[in-house]
Amino acid sequence: MVDYTQQWQKPFTDQQVRRRLDMLEKRGYIVKSRGRFGTKLTQAGLQLLQDTEKNKKKE
Repeated sequence: MVDYTQQWQKPFTDQQVRRRLDMLEKRGYIVKSRGRFGTKLTQAGLQLLQDTEKNKKKE
């Protein structure tokens, strides 16, 4: 994620990414795991993404 934001005018730091992931996990949108298991999107997270995409298309 940090690499992805490097093209932005003000890229995220590692700490900013960690804090955002922590917030998403607390809200139930992702499940974080260590190692190669990575971060997984929950059903609630998938629904949030789908709703966001629907709203973008309406604009």
